[in-house]
Amino acid sequence: MRVVLAVAAVALVAVPSTTAGSQQAQLRKSEQVVRFFTGDKHGWMIAPRQERCRSVPWEGTCWIARQKLSFHSERVERLRRVIWRTLPPTNDWRTSVRLSQRIYPGTDSWLLFISNREGGWGPFVMNHQGSGAGGWLQFMASTFYAYVDDARRDVARRGFVVPAGVWRWTHPLGQALTGAYMRFTGRDGCHWCL
Repeated sequence: MRVVLAVAAVALVAVPSTTAGSQQAQLRKSEQVVRFFTGDKHGWMIAPRQERCRSVPWEGTCWIARQKLSFHSERVERLRRVIWRTLPPTNDWRTSVRLSQRIYPGTDSWLLFISNREGGWGPFVMNHQGSGAGGWLQFMASTFYAYVDDARRDVARRGFVVPAGVWRWTHPLGQALTGAYMRFTGRDGCHWCL
């Protein structure tokens, strides 16, 4: 019975949760711990602020406090980087354009200009003249799918994580990232001749 409980406990500890919600919760907890040890509200907590733990009467507690502060400070930085590099699957065009700037900075004004002229900033719309173009950038499906795999590889190469379901012609984040990739790499050509 003890062996089974020990194995179960190890399994629970060994498998970290990587969902966005749990990462946000971990970040909040670590930020609270860092604020506890470094914030103005807890000025009495001088142990982690001393150059040496031997200079405070509670040396053992000082070392524990320093370890906790170090662990949570490093975790805050790591989680902020991970969360920033993980794009959420939004269904809003302007949010998609804003998120694409993390990867392809400087393409937002172009994306918003083209979408204002072509498909608008609301839901996915098809071209009413029957061309087959659709969406915010009025991509032809064949054009979108000709570039989307290159965009997906480039996003991954740059260290960003994007849910697989957004790489569709009908998804605003998929169109924003693919359009931004095309513009950023000079592949927009005359798809949207200005």
